Amino acid sequence: MSARIPKGRDLTNAKWLEILAIATENAPENETEAKSWQNKLLRKSATVPFPVSYETNEEEIQLE
Repeated sequence: MSARIPKGRDLTNAKWLEILAIATENAPENETEAKSWQNKLLRKSATVPFPVSYETNEEEIQLE
């Protein structure tokens, strides 16, 4: 089993705030851009970090 590093989550909502600032200060160029901004603002992001798995020779423990 190979492990991979997960992509980090935006726990501070920095990206959401950036999109909100763009959407409030600018007018969308077209319907596609408006829909894109709306989708990004309405997307519900996870607010907790990824679970951490610890493995031993005897059992696997997963903390959430």
